[in-house]
Amino acid sequence: MTSRDIRAVFHLLRQYTGASQTQIAIACGMTQGKVSETMKKGGRQVTTLEVFERIADGLHMPDTARMTLGIAPRAHPSASAVSVPQPRPRTATPPAALADAKPAPSQTGELAATDDISRLTRWLTVSDTTDETIEGLARSTSSLATAHTQVPAKRLLPQVLHLHR
Repeated sequence: MTSRDIRAVFHLLRQYTGASQTQIAIACGMTQGKVSETMKKGGRQVTTLEVFERIADGLHMPDTARMTLGIAPRAHPSASAVSVPQPRPRTATPPAALADAKPAPSQTGELAATDDISRLTRWLTVSDTTDETIEGLARSTSSLATAHTQVPAKRLLPQVLHLHR
C-alpha cells in the first residue's frame, strides 16, 4: 500500500479471492482492459488520486488502507464522537474465510468477490505485512505450484506447510 502498487493489489485479489479482471473492473469503476493493462509488468500505473479513490471505494478499503494510499478516510468522526482506535492483534495468515475463497451459498458471484476483496484488503492493512513479504510469498507459491507436478508430494508438503504458516 505504501508504494501505491495497484498492480500488486490486483494480483493479490485474483490470487486470494479468485476475482476475475472483469469483477475487479466492475468493483473499481474501470474497464477490464484497464485492469489488464495495470496488471501487466511494466504496464499502466495508477497515479491520480481520483483513480485511487475509485479503487479504494470499490474495494471497500478500510480507512487505514486509504490513508496509506494518501487519500482521505471515508469515516469523518465528529469532534464529540472522537475515539481512540484500539490496537488490533496482528496475524500472519489470512482469515480462514479468505483462505477458502468460497462465497456463501446465498451470495452471487460479484457480491462474494466484493466481500472477499474487502476481507483481503482489511487483512493486508491489519497484518502490517510488507510488500517484500507478499512478493516473497507470491514467488514461493508460484515455485511450489510449478514443482508439484515434478516432485513427490511427501517432499513438498513440509515446504507448503512452512509457507502456509
